[in-house]
Amino acid sequence: MEFSMAPMEGITNHLYRNAFGECYSGIRRYYSPFVAVFEGARMKKRDLKDVLPENNRLPVIPQLLTNNSDDCIKACKKLEELGFTEVNLNLGCPSPTVTSKGKGAAMLRDLDDLRSFLSAVYGAFENTSLKISVKSRIGITDPGEFEGILAVMADFPLKEWIIHPRVLQEGYSGKPHTEIFCKNNLSKCKFPVAYNGNIYQLSDYVKAREVMDFSGNCVNHVMLGRGLLIRPYLAENLAKWDPENSKMQDSQSKLSQSDEKMRLRSFYERLTASYQEEFSGENAVLSHLKELAAFWMQGFTNGTEYIKEMRKAKRLPELDSVFKRLLVNEEVIIDDGNLEII
Repeated sequence: MEFSMAPMEGITNHLYRNAFGECYSGIRRYYSPFVAVFEGARMKKRDLKDVLPENNRLPVIPQLLTNNSDDCIKACKKLEELGFTEVNLNLGCPSPTVTSKGKGAAMLRDLDDLRSFLSAVYGAFENTSLKISVKSRIGITDPGEFEGILAVMADFPLKEWIIHPRVLQEGYSGKPHTEIFCKNNLSKCKFPVAYNGNIYQLSDYVKAREVMDFSGNCVNHVMLGRGLLIRPYLAENLAKWDPENSKMQDSQSKLSQSDEKMRLRSFYERLTASYQEEFSGENAVLSHLKELAAFWMQGFTNGTEYIKEMRKAKRLPELDSVFKRLLVNEEVIIDDGNLEII
């Protein structure tokens, strides 16, 4: 099973990805936060900077956000010229600022339009080396809509289909509709299928494998999002799971408190240095670190009790003081496969 880092706007930029790769392992692919494509295939310099090869020490796959096939084709060609061999299309973002423009998950609303869009895009790259993958939801209001979406996707040569099994209206609330992996014949797809959604710890992964029968549905890739933010070591731990014997493969490599605290401290310091170099002003650096720290603290005993104090910090030394006390006074909630879903 392969694991990848999900694209999360404003969080998993190249600064985060590079620092992550220096401290943790287990991730084979990194997807960029969406690059918005505007009329005439214009893309923001900031978004392009994030995916440029010279700014990434890890393999990154650019994700494009557009509902215009001509603009999408032109943007893909620009990325191909930069040396990219794969581009991912965003058909899953549920943000109202995106869907109100008919983009992201809103593209699943009209399947005829979706088919026309995909036909134009895949047709343009039929005889090139550029591969195009798709990340989508399973519908707008009802999981039953997935059957029609599946029929559309199955007609195109996707590099891969990453499925987040929620509908647009659910946002990120509630439990994913994992049953759609069993009720629908995904084997009709002539391309790999990946799963994304609510994998916070090993127990979630094990249950997902049991419910969805990953091997039977050609799932060989799991995309990790918020769970990886809370537990940066998550992919390393999932890779040790032996589904045949229902146990961890390497009992000698259990996570230790001291090692995990040391790694997280190193990660924090690398990010702080990168943010200080990239952003102008202490407030911007603080804002980015606070957002991440709020996730990390959920992985510690009593960690959430530090979040309010952390958010009050007005200077970097104040934030650093809160973070140091967290590491000294609390314990990492080690994910040993026996944790309850949080």
